[in-house]
Amino acid sequence: RLHLSENWVAVEYESRESWYNSRGEVYALGEEDTELLGDFISGLNTGVFMPTSEIPLEGEETSVYDAKEMYHLYFRLKNGMTAELRLFEGGYVAFEGILDVCVQVPREEFDALTARLAR
Repeated sequence: RLHLSENWVAVEYESRESWYNSRGEVYALGEEDTELLGDFISGLNTGVFMPTSEIPLEGEETSVYDAKEMYHLYFRLKNGMTAELRLFEGGYVAFEGILDVCVQVPREEFDALTARLAR
């Protein structure tokens, strides 16, 4: 587990389009989002690990990275490091650098966070 619950000092996010096109459109989440992030992290901490290749694809989709990726989350940690997470449709979350494994976060927590990011 990443143990993000007590180790982060700030969280930023970026859309898939911005990340892939190197636009640098990164936005900060504020103090008002602390409870939302806490619920998301709790879901992340209790989620079951699975191969990213098992994320269900639809129709003509060939890769979760082409079709299902939604956002990148950047957790700035107390030690100065950044933990980057990739969020995929369906509640799946992968840690940047370990792309073969993901965790499925409960839909309620995942959808609440992604609805906030979409504003």
